[in-house]
Amino acid sequence: MQSAMNRAEAQFIHRVREVYTHRDRMLEELLDGRALPTAFVDRLAAPFLDPKHRWSVASYRGRPLLLINLGYWPGAKEIGEAQIALVHFLAGCAPDLTGARVLDVGSGLAGAAIILASHYGAQVDCLNVVEQQVFWSKELIRMHGLEDRVRVHVGSACDMPFADGAFDVVFCLEAAHCFADKPRFLAESRRVLRPGGRLLMADAVATSQNYLLRWEWLAQLPLVTWSDWRGFLLASGLGLEEERSIAGEVYPGFMQWLDREQPRDRMLRRLIRRAWLEENGWWRRVGSLARLPLQLLSILPPLVRRFGDGLLWKRDYFVCVARK
Repeated sequence: MQSAMNRAEAQFIHRVREVYTHRDRMLEELLDGRALPTAFVDRLAAPFLDPKHRWSVASYRGRPLLLINLGYWPGAKEIGEAQIALVHFLAGCAPDLTGARVLDVGSGLAGAAIILASHYGAQVDCLNVVEQQVFWSKELIRMHGLEDRVRVHVGSACDMPFADGAFDVVFCLEAAHCFADKPRFLAESRRVLRPGGRLLMADAVATSQNYLLRWEWLAQLPLVTWSDWRGFLLASGLGLEEERSIAGEVYPGFMQWLDREQPRDRMLRRLIRRAWLEENGWWRRVGSLARLPLQLLSILPPLVRRFGDGLLWKRDYFVCVARK
């Protein structure tokens, strides 16, 4: 199975290189039409091709799976294992997903959707506003042989392109914090749910308004407190069936993993920095749009050590189930 995983992952990374080099419209627009040079992409891909540094791609049923969440860490040792566990934790909040029509809102690279379809037998529609992620989602869905059970759509969580009552479950894992109009997202979720349908949501939340004022400029995210979310849910007409904090199962394990990964992160940052510097001003042309994430990547571990719970770990993490 491991050799099959190696082949599948290598094929996927090769496809990433090919498309990023030749057909990445988003980056071409950003760079005034200049595609990324192959050498640049090779440097960025190198850490993920090395078997010792395969932390960005999880293995699920012998195929690559890409998830974007902090993970549910009881019993987990690596990030991919914890991320898959968090999908199962949230999915387990529904009575039965067999044959259920599920809408995965803010679906990222369809990792959760693949698990919902293959493990739980759900029919899943993914909704993602980022066209490039939609492209990669389709590639991964194809690799898992789930084209008949998982579909991907480009669209906004605040203006869902679906009929009223189309779904049994709306699934939203670590995406809602990005939505600028959270009440609108909840109203749309209620609209597309059938009577008796459920919203399953898990996300990081701020612990206080003081925290928001202090750190939102750094996170660049429209964060709110759980008290705010509760108010939005009640105003939407959804009935709150369950709410619980799992911060203790999420943040400590993620922080320990981050500490273990620091040497690997330093290696990756060196590769990225060297590639940027060698590509004739690419860094300068992208400017602050690219600089901010790199700077945050490089300062996050020392900030965590210096301030303890002052950044990410000052947030709470809530799971909720709401019913129409």
